[in-house]
Amino acid sequence: MPDRTELSQVTVKPGTNSWVEEIRYPQNEVTTGTRDVTRTIKLILPDGSIKYIRQTVTFTRQVTTKANGEVVYGEWDQPGKMLSSYSPEEIDGYKPGVEYIPNVVVNPETKDFEVEVRYEAAYSITTEEKVINRVIYLHHPNGTVEPIKHSVTVTREVRTNLQTGENEYGDWTRAHFAEFVVPTVEGHVPDIEKIALMEVNGETEDQIHHVNYLAHQVDADTKTVNRVIKVTMPDGTVKTITVTFVKHTTKHPVNGEIISETEWQVVDGNGTWAEFIPEKIDGYTPSQEKVEAVTPDVNTENVLVEISYKQNEKPTEPNTPVEPDKPITPDKPMDPDKPVSPEQPGTSDGPVDSDKPAGSDELTGPGNSGQQGNKNSASATTNAAKAAATATVQLTSATIVEQADVKEVENNAKKTSQNNQQLPQTGEK
Repeated sequence: MPDRTELSQVTVKPGTNSWVEEIRYPQNEVTTGTRDVTRTIKLILPDGSIKYIRQTVTFTRQVTTKANGEVVYGEWDQPGKMLSSYSPEEIDGYKPGVEYIPNVVVNPETKDFEVEVRYEAAYSITTEEKVINRVIYLHHPNGTVEPIKHSVTVTREVRTNLQTGENEYGDWTRAHFAEFVVPTVEGHVPDIEKIALMEVNGETEDQIHHVNYLAHQVDADTKTVNRVIKVTMPDGTVKTITVTFVKHTTKHPVNGEIISETEWQVVDGNGTWAEFIPEKIDGYTPSQEKVEAVTPDVNTENVLVEISYKQNEKPTEPNTPVEPDKPITPDKPMDPDKPVSPEQPGTSDGPVDSDKPAGSDELTGPGNSGQQGNKNSASATTNAAKAAATATVQLTSATIVEQADVKEVENNAKKTSQNNQQLPQTGEK
């Protein structure tokens, strides 16, 4: 077809030069058109890497481009073409998820497509660790705090899928915190005696314990053993010698359990009842010359020793008869007008017995009266002293369970002494 279908009218004049009008007839442009159809086989390898296998078929046809620009497509060379089958191979023992990809017929209208083949995944195996701590704080009596630290490590396997990057976790191993016996502190007990054995794993949190020390409860048991020396003469002195024993019992401050117990020990001194020698009193003899020294023990019973004084006996001097100036001779019988009782004969006129001084039965002189009074007073004093200071020595190993019993004995003895005793120095009670 000409590129021009007509020539326009032109008016020429004289002198117009000649020209040429060119009409061309262009040829049609003929090319070959192609169409590729690709099947991509995507191999996901065990280690996660990717390998592509591409299968492509090409379709062709004639394409005519006319002078006027019109494009005319011819028929495809084939209506369909086949993509070959594919069998993935094992890699290092890992099998593909798809063992066979069949052949397929595609046509020019078929779009590119992809087939994925995933191999058994390979895994990287690592070990995860976790440290679990146990801290025991010992709060000492002096205010210091001592930390005791224990640590254990548990592990688990981590399998990482090299294809996906996902992790697969195994089970945690198990570990143990050993039993911890809390150390003792002298004079104290811990409120926790031991921390038990504990099994831990990766889910276990850190452990914290606090231990406080409590002072021992110390009870002092005392026992007093007394020796009471009761001296009832001259002034009722009571001398008490006491030996005190003590035993300390240490108890658990929480449950009261006895931890330790001491032997009985003397509190003060040498634990001996010292020797006692009664005071010497002129004219008196104590019922006991001395009380021996004794070393009691905690099982010794209370002892009461009573000492009394006895007045020494003195010879009694006889009364000296009074010599009359002259014998009295009555001139006549006394009371002649009064009959004499046969039981009480009156004084006769007979001679006085020369062996018996006159007036010896009844002294009227002031001197004689005083001598007779002294005789009676001495006799009364002697009798009272004998009654009050009877020679009794009573060394009684009596069980005096309570001190109050000893005091009662003392008081009763003192009352008796005060009621019966007459002091030789004054003659008073």
